[in-house]
Amino acid sequence: MSIAVQNEVNEEQKKLKHLNVARKQQSLDLITWREKILPNYNKLIGLPQTRELWWRGLPDKIRSTIWLKQSINNNKFNLSDDDLDNIFKKSDDLILKACNYKLNKSKKNNSTNREKNNDNSKEYDIFKLVDEKSKEIRVAFPDLMVFQIGDCFESILKIIISVHVFNNDFKTIFNNLDIINIKGISKLTCVLYHNLKDIKATFLALINLLTKKLIYYLNLKTPTEDSTSYLTDIFSSFERCLYKTNLKIYNQFKINDIKPSDYLNLLISNYFSSIFRINTCSRIIDVYLFEGETFLLRTLLGLLKKIDYKLLGNKEEVLKILSDESSQVLNADIYNYLQNDYEKTYSSSNDSELLATFKYLDVGEEDEFIKSVRNILRK
Repeated sequence: MSIAVQNEVNEEQKKLKHLNVARKQQSLDLITWREKILPNYNKLIGLPQTRELWWRGLPDKIRSTIWLKQSINNNKFNLSDDDLDNIFKKSDDLILKACNYKLNKSKKNNSTNREKNNDNSKEYDIFKLVDEKSKEIRVAFPDLMVFQIGDCFESILKIIISVHVFNNDFKTIFNNLDIINIKGISKLTCVLYHNLKDIKATFLALINLLTKKLIYYLNLKTPTEDSTSYLTDIFSSFERCLYKTNLKIYNQFKINDIKPSDYLNLLISNYFSSIFRINTCSRIIDVYLFEGETFLLRTLLGLLKKIDYKLLGNKEEVLKILSDESSQVLNADIYNYLQNDYEKTYSSSNDSELLATFKYLDVGEEDEFIKSVRNILRK
C-alpha cells in the first residue's frame, strides 16, 4: 500500500473515530438536557456547564423546544391570532393569483413580458414575486431533497409570502425596510422550518430574526442617523478584530478596497444559510440564540480565517465567494436543472445522484469550525 493511500485510510479512520465520539457525546447531552436542564430551565440555563452544551450543538430531538424557550419566535409585534390568520390568508390568495396568472399565460402561450403584453402591473408583480421565491426555494439545500416539492415547499413559500404581506400591512413600522428582499431569506426560512416544523412558529421566528438590530440596520433602504452611527462602530470594531486575527486578509482587503459594509450583509443577514450546510446553519442559530449578535461577527471572522486562501483575488472575486454566487458557480448545472423545470418530482435515481453532488463552501469538519469560531478572539 502506497504512503498516499495509507494516509488517506488513516484520515478516514480518524474521522470515523471522531464521529463515533461525537455521537456518544450527543446522546449524553440529550439526556442532560431532558433530565436536568429543561425541568429547571430558568435556573440552570445560565450556568457555565450549560454553556458548554449549546456550544456543542443542541440535540436534534429537542432543538425546537430550546429554540422556542429562547424566544426565537418572540411575538414582539404583538400579532394576535386574528392578525396571523389574516396574514396567512392574504399569502394564500397571492400565491393563488400567481398560479392563475401563470396558468392563463400558459394557455395563451404568451410571454410574461409586461411591455410586450401590456400586463396588469399588480398581477405581474405578484407573479414575479411568487415565481422568484419559488425558484429560490427550489435551490435551497437540494442535496436533502426535502424543500423542492410537496407540502414542505408549499409551507415555506407560504411563510415567505406572508413576510411580504406582513411588511406591507405594517408600513408604519417598516416603511424603511423591505424584509422580503433581504438576501438569503428563502434559505433561512428553510433552516427554521426544518427545525421548527410549524408555519406559525417559523413565520414569527423569521420576522424576529430579520428585525434584530444589526440585521435591521444593515438592510434599511435609507440609512438613519442612529443606524449610521451604530454600523460605523460595528464596521470599525470588526476591522480591528480582523487585523488581530488575520493580518494577511486585513491587508488584502485594504489593498482591494473591500470594506465590511461590502460583505457583512451578504452573510450575516441570512445567518450564513447562503453558503453553509443546513446542519451548520442550525448550529450557528443554536449558539446565536444564547450568545447574541456578536457571535455572528465572530463566525464571520472564523470563516475568513478558514478560507483565507480563497480570498486573494480582486474585490469582485472575493465578494462572489462571500455570497450565494459562490454556490451558483459551484453548482451551475444543478441550479439550471432545478429552476427551469417546475414539474419534476425529483424521485428518480438520476435526480438523487445529481442533487447529492451539491457543493457548499468548505470550512472543514463542523465541530472543528464551531470551536475555531469560539476561540477566534482568544489570545
